[in-house]
Amino acid sequence: MISILAIICTLAVIVILLNRKIKMGYAMLAGSSVLFFASGPQLSKLTTAITATLTTHSTWEIIFALYFVMCLEYQLRTSGTIDGFMSVSRQIFKSDRYLLAMMPAFLGFLPSLGGAIFSAPLVENAGKAYGLSAETKTVINYWFRHVWEFTNPIFTGMLLASKLSGIPLVRWFRTWPG
Repeated sequence: MISILAIICTLAVIVILLNRKIKMGYAMLAGSSVLFFASGPQLSKLTTAITATLTTHSTWEIIFALYFVMCLEYQLRTSGTIDGFMSVSRQIFKSDRYLLAMMPAFLGFLPSLGGAIFSAPLVENAGKAYGLSAETKTVINYWFRHVWEFTNPIFTGMLLASKLSGIPLVRWFRTWPG
């Protein structure tokens, strides 16, 4: 019960700070501090966790993968490739409304790390004509990028759930949809 209260307090701190326009990184740091102190702070556990995180090979794989995805997105955006892609897509779909859904859905189907980094500029481009708020574009991007989550066997979340639970992927899918 105490663990649940600690998590609720942590989430409350993060939400309150984000509502006060505090940067997300600082809000997450404050939230993790609340969780650390609420769970009986032990410096030895903290240093062990930090050391394990910094020395784990997969941590650096993810960091470098996201870095290079961001580099690729920057290159595509600044070279005009994304604009060219959107121009051709407009000729095919004839409507920016279709593009708002199709671009993130298409990119969400591809098993890639950092898919939001690629699809966000496409949604931004397709949504220009409609004067959509940043929040609306974020929801559109998120919603349509994740349509495939429960049907794509190579979706990262499914692989992670299988690995963490110790349940083979084949058995995991036999239980679908519930």
